[in-house]
Amino acid sequence: MGLVKFGPKRKDKLSAMRTVVCITLFLSLLLGVLFATNSISQSQQRRQGMTTTKSSKQDLHPLVDIDRVIHAPTRLLVLTYLYVAERADFIFLMRLTGLTWGNLSTHLSKLEKSGYVAIEKEFRGKKPHTMIRLTAEGRAAFREYKQSMQQVLDDLPDLGSGKQSINDLNGYLVR
Repeated sequence: MGLVKFGPKRKDKLSAMRTVVCITLFLSLLLGVLFATNSISQSQQRRQGMTTTKSSKQDLHPLVDIDRVIHAPTRLLVLTYLYVAERADFIFLMRLTGLTWGNLSTHLSKLEKSGYVAIEKEFRGKKPHTMIRLTAEGRAAFREYKQSMQQVLDDLPDLGSGKQSINDLNGYLVR
């Protein structure tokens, strides 16, 4: 896979990245429902005096193990841009994402602390210049995140067919 720099096809990449962010927001909502449903069933079990046993990893919904650092919409947007580029200038990322200086800086600090990005600061003349690149660990984590999300989307039941009701989702939400 060759890395590309942002060029004339930037609008196509932006629309694809916006789609990724929309899907992520939808899945975040679904994840919230999953945790709420799971915590309700556990609290009901405690009230009834039943013991709770920890489920094996394969019994849990795939979204439970999703990387929360990457899953945050803003950090996902930043990592999506860095995934397709070798490296990016701080101001370039700030303009693409529409984030403020401080907000982007905070998210990049979290990504750097997790080892997903490397931040290189230098001076060009007397002006500071910051370049951000995805580390090997960050690239691997993003690939794993992408595969997990693809699996979740592939397993998602189709309610648009009219054959299922929201009650049929109970088995999907809590395994």
